Amino acid sequence: IWPMDIIQGLSMICNDRDSYMKTETNFHYTVFWDGECELCAYFAGWINKRIVLPTEIKAYQKTSNPPMDKELALACSKALHVLHPDDYIERGGYACLTILKLIGYKRTATLLRLPPFIIVVEFIYKLISKNRRIFSRLLLYNKSKYQWPF
Repeated sequence: IWPMDIIQGLSMICNDRDSYMKTETNFHYTVFWDGECELCAYFAGWINKRIVLPTEIKAYQKTSNPPMDKELALACSKALHVLHPDDYIERGGYACLTILKLIGYKRTATLLRLPPFIIVVEFIYKLISKNRRIFSRLLLYNKSKYQWPF
């Protein structure tokens, strides 16, 4: 079963970005990030500047119910989430790969979803998300170099 996953993934990678853009433009995605996290705010702004498909980028604290309920809010405080047009919700590394796809890197995102790459993606995401404050200090040491996006 695993070799078939690789073959399917590689065949999906062969699709070019232009055909993807033509088929996906009618959909609307929503990205939920932690509005109290400096690192999250920086990357939300980075995503907002690069996104090519219709996508709403919201701090989960400023999102109404529905779609935000107590359970989703608790989950959003711990990880990035993406709400798909069909109401499917992804979190963590998978959500980052969906964002990568929405930015225009479909081939890379598809490849990274395959085993064993997804294991590495999830590990790196969990490492960064659990140590957000440390990474904020290391990566964003000079706040004058960037502007708050929201």
